[in-house]
Amino acid sequence: MPLWLVDLLQIDMLGSVVEEEDVRVALLQMELLQGRDEIDLSRICILLEKAVSSGCHWALLPDLSEFFALRGAMHAQATRTERGLESLCKWAREFHVGILGSLPQSMPEGIFSTAFCIDPQGKVQGVYRGEPPSVPGGDRPLVGSASPLPLFEWEDTMFGVLLSREVLLPERVRGMTLSGVDMVCVSALWSRRTGDFWQGVLRTRAAENRIHVLAVNAWSPDEDGPGGKSVAVGPEGNVLVSLEEGESVRVVDIEAPRFRGREIGSALPEIRWWPTWRRKHMSLGESLPLLERLRRRGRVVVFTNGCFDILHAGHVEYLEAARSLGDLLVVGINTDESVCRIKGPGRPILCLEDRIRALSGLQCVDLILPFGEDTPLGLIEAVRPQVLVKGADWPEGAIVGADLVRSWGGRVVRIPLREGLSTSGIIQRISGRISPKTN
Repeated sequence: MPLWLVDLLQIDMLGSVVEEEDVRVALLQMELLQGRDEIDLSRICILLEKAVSSGCHWALLPDLSEFFALRGAMHAQATRTERGLESLCKWAREFHVGILGSLPQSMPEGIFSTAFCIDPQGKVQGVYRGEPPSVPGGDRPLVGSASPLPLFEWEDTMFGVLLSREVLLPERVRGMTLSGVDMVCVSALWSRRTGDFWQGVLRTRAAENRIHVLAVNAWSPDEDGPGGKSVAVGPEGNVLVSLEEGESVRVVDIEAPRFRGREIGSALPEIRWWPTWRRKHMSLGESLPLLERLRRRGRVVVFTNGCFDILHAGHVEYLEAARSLGDLLVVGINTDESVCRIKGPGRPILCLEDRIRALSGLQCVDLILPFGEDTPLGLIEAVRPQVLVKGADWPEGAIVGADLVRSWGGRVVRIPLREGLSTSGIIQRISGRISPKTN
């Protein structure tokens, strides 16, 4: 993730300079008593007032879902969640502060931990259903949610939110980092005996992703209750703020990022895979908001295109080389009708669905966009890659979209192809080895 600087200037990928302010986030380490079977809303209001008096922009609450799950009061509390959210929205609007946290939510499939993001105007910007919370006396495997990652964006700040044990899944934090979040916020509830362990995990996640990680825990005087020790960790794994036991409110300033995204690619070159939670095949309309967000955060988008009919080693080497030129490889793939017009009758051998599935299995491919035209010019114009890649068999003057990419400061790269290896050649060899009688 970004390097952080003192002069509060962000330099975007085109070199322009944009002023950015610090983001002030308050950690609300609440006291939760075992004898209570509902959330003390008035207590949250008091803590919010303290946080706002310190000039915070956002307040992070602990994982209240997990607390009531361990007490066996999830169903009772889930019925009060709507009222709780209404109160939080009201206070967010009155105090002009954003609120991130978790409450239990009742759904047809059961009761789930639900992360929420309320903006400073008092509007719920998003909710995220996590995994079912713990049950008293029972253990469950940590599998993570099948839902898309919770990425909440407000003005120029993007938060990734995790619930309690989800920070143990490194690929979730990595997925958030690659998506361009400015910080990862953990709404947590861990016991007194695991506090040191959790702080170690949080520092690891911050350092390995070069990103700020903020985690707030609850506190209880009960021996087997939550033990506090909320923490804010910097991108080098350094502790910025650490709370001890007791109810407390601390505000941490997150400095404005300077270079968004490019440094993480060079800092972690050995980890360059698209997170498994994301679908690689999208429509153009679905992909454009994602690509725009990544470009704003300095990600280098690489584009190439082809039919990719009967995927072979030459394709793989070519795509791996293309991926090494940036942070994200977008592959435009011809539809079946388009391939037939270009290659002639009998092609493609494999239908579009099968060709997409084969490309999706490659780590070097991040996003696949089908197009039905004879050339990918329209796709290139929409994607706006910083790097356009074609095979070295294409003369530079004949590469579609080359002038367009150069017009916005991008570059065109021609990659040598493996000689003697092509889909057409493979088809001919197969045809020569299989007699009509065998067919």
